[in-house]
Amino acid sequence: MLEDFRLRVFVTVAQQKSFTKAASMLRISQPAVSQNVSELEKMLGVQLFVRQKGSTELSDAGAVFLRHAQDILDRYMGLQQLFMPFRNRVVKVAASEDVFDYLTGHLLSDFLSVHPEISFELTLMADDADLRIGIGPQKENRGMLALNYHPSAIFSSTDLWKVLSEILQPGCK
Repeated sequence: MLEDFRLRVFVTVAQQKSFTKAASMLRISQPAVSQNVSELEKMLGVQLFVRQKGSTELSDAGAVFLRHAQDILDRYMGLQQLFMPFRNRVVKVAASEDVFDYLTGHLLSDFLSVHPEISFELTLMADDADLRIGIGPQKENRGMLALNYHPSAIFSSTDLWKVLSEILQPGCK
């Protein structure tokens, strides 16, 4: 099984061109670096590095694997960062009176059953909230949402779907 730690070890050795320097950067022993690379090579069935006295260079297979390994690690880091802002923290939600009852019903309890690592502090409308929810005088009578740190939060409300799409699919508008 490919593990992100082994990928990090491999990428660090490739970047440093040295098992010893990689060990120092990763704060593990040089034999542990060698063992992780050897196990990775055995699992893949290819030699990732050409080892000669005093130098460590990527093999052709290693160069191909490096591109994919770096992409996997970048995506993994992106996933972590995507959910990091709300991990193990309290999200302050301010709702108008007409929405408050709806939120305190099944909506928040259903959400919390799926995401127990997130806590909510629910209050009536407040300026210091992370999230504001209310119903405005729109033609379609839709609910509206604004994040305090969202660029559109300077307006009284923001279209819920626009904000959610930006949160769930960063970079896609």
